[in-house]
Amino acid sequence: MIAPCPPPAPTLSALLLLAMACAPEPVAPEPKAAPEPEPEDVLAMSWSVDPPQLEFGEAVLGEEATAVLTLWNTGEAEFTIAGLEEEIDGVTLVAPLDSVVPAGGSAPLTGTWLPATDDNLRETFTLLLLGPEGGVDVPLELIGTAAGAVAELSYERTDLGTTALGCPLSATVTVKNTGNAALHVATLSLEGNAAFALDFGDDPPPWEIFPLQSMSASLTYAPLEAGDHGTDLSLVTDDPIQPARSVSFAAEALPGESNRDTWTVPPVENVTGIIAVNQVVNSTYSDRFQHSLRYFFETLQYANVPFRVAFIHDRTGKGDGPVPYIDETMDARDAADVVIEMVADASGDNDYLLDTLEKSITANRDWLLDDGPAWADSKLNLVGINSDQEQSSGNYMSYTLAYRAFKDDEADIAVHAIGGDSPLGCPGAEAFTPFADAATETGGVFLSICETDWDPLMEDLALAFLGESQVSFALTEVPIDWSLQVYVDDVPQETGWSFDAATNELSFDADVYPGEGAEVRVDYVMAESCP
Repeated sequence: MIAPCPPPAPTLSALLLLAMACAPEPVAPEPKAAPEPEPEDVLAMSWSVDPPQLEFGEAVLGEEATAVLTLWNTGEAEFTIAGLEEEIDGVTLVAPLDSVVPAGGSAPLTGTWLPATDDNLRETFTLLLLGPEGGVDVPLELIGTAAGAVAELSYERTDLGTTALGCPLSATVTVKNTGNAALHVATLSLEGNAAFALDFGDDPPPWEIFPLQSMSASLTYAPLEAGDHGTDLSLVTDDPIQPARSVSFAAEALPGESNRDTWTVPPVENVTGIIAVNQVVNSTYSDRFQHSLRYFFETLQYANVPFRVAFIHDRTGKGDGPVPYIDETMDARDAADVVIEMVADASGDNDYLLDTLEKSITANRDWLLDDGPAWADSKLNLVGINSDQEQSSGNYMSYTLAYRAFKDDEADIAVHAIGGDSPLGCPGAEAFTPFADAATETGGVFLSICETDWDPLMEDLALAFLGESQVSFALTEVPIDWSLQVYVDDVPQETGWSFDAATNELSFDADVYPGEGAEVRVDYVMAESCP
């Protein structure tokens, strides 16, 4: 038998394939943790400022103040000054931005402050530092005290409004010192329309105004013509921030309601008078009596009418002194001296003045009644001056009837008196009742002898003497003073006249008094048209 052939030997490739087919699945190895890095040392960052605040101290308003501090690096790491994060009015902080400050090093910080008000400085700047640990905010406190005057100009309104022509408007203007030092006001003035004016009273600028105090003025608008008007108010002070300032005011005037009064100057009427006095005019009341005489005669002379006046003490009615009467040709002071001579011998207690006056008419008839028709028809004034009771026999009416018998027109007789108040008297004087009654009956005036000032009494007595004689011209309406326009026979009168607001009367100076028959005309704006 032939023996079988042995199988061929496996190749290397086959063995590798067989090994791969029979080999188990491979297992991935366990991962290993990365080693921890070694920690690095971080340098500490710290700082300080010296001094701890920017202190400006007391700064004058309007003047720049400076303060300096030093920023120190007190840590181990350097840092950079990166920036500032605040803005404060009037304050500037200068720092070396972007500069590196090494450990142990420093950097200067400079602050400037220009105070514009008297408010004190209490603010904080924020400084940004960059270091190894990042950004850090560093607060920097700024402090300072402002010193100086501050002028505050205030007013109620700038538009004063609308008014009728001639009717004033006003507003108050105030200057106040809101600072902490004395304020000196040089001027407070107006420029522009003349219709505006400032009234400072008794204390015009310049002013010194202490802190928190104020001064005021009245701004008045009194237009002379209709329309829109304006003015500029200017204030000049030593306020260091705003020494000069101004404000504009406006107002409007509309036409007001006007009026016209006219008179014809009446014929001149002569005036006569007998004044019977007791001895008190040379004793108790001598000073008042003598001082007031000048005003009595000045008032008579002002009327530009002929007059004759005598002062009597003697119970017979006869006069004393160098002349029988005083007239308009005498100077008022000279006339007063003559009166004093007329009563120089007044002695004894003559309390019979009603009777004395009746006798005096007869005793002085030659110049009172018989010196031509002008004096016969003149107004006769009979006056008693006494501090005692009247003791003439008979009723006051019997005397007034006796007086009137001397005149064709009873209106030409008037009885006046200066005596103790009726019916109770007054301190130092008994009631002068019969004369008070006679004055009432005849349209005369009764004046109190107890008044300490006789000057206005004697002026009133002189006006009563004149009576209907044209001394002044009473307006029918109340005018606005500045609007008065005076004409005599259609000719404008710029001067020579005056207006008395208390009596609402126009008067002329004696040397330009209009003649008999002249027409006096006054045009004016009525005050009642003012709102």
